[in-house]
Amino acid sequence: VAIAMVIRLFVGSVMLLATAAVGVLVAPLVGGIAAVVVLGVLLLSARSTRGATSLGQVMSERLAGFGAALSDSLASVRVMRAHGAEAAWLDLVGAEAGRVRDVRRTYVVRSSMVSASMGVVAVAAVLGLILLGRHVGLSLAELATLIVIAMRLLTNGQQVLLSAQQFANDVP
Repeated sequence: VAIAMVIRLFVGSVMLLATAAVGVLVAPLVGGIAAVVVLGVLLLSARSTRGATSLGQVMSERLAGFGAALSDSLASVRVMRAHGAEAAWLDLVGAEAGRVRDVRRTYVVRSSMVSASMGVVAVAAVLGLILLGRHVGLSLAELATLIVIAMRLLTNGQQVLLSAQQFANDVP
């Protein structure tokens, strides 16, 4: 899984760079601005990767606690049944599972917020490119090409960012 994530990050980064190069070749000014904007957004979003790493570390600790509670309880199931402590066991395992679920929920919410933010940036960037392209006198064909390139650039950027987050979260 780790190798697949690293390959996905590498391929996504190469695609991002290639798409940016095509944008710059089609219209140096507007394509260059688009590439710089996407790079800036990715750099600003890099903080979310550090947060994913810390959540991954907490998740590892919580999963260890959950596993310990489960294995300890299963090892002493006869003693629990003899003393009628099944409810206490269910409470313990349920509490540990809830702690794991809370960390996972936090990761999903943060990842979703980054994804939604990138979507808003994508719409704003495409609108800005259209306005800038019209202002500098690009033809309709050049504008259409730049819009397609910008959308691919933003999509690739979002995939690289989400892959980096997932990798950072899963490494611990």
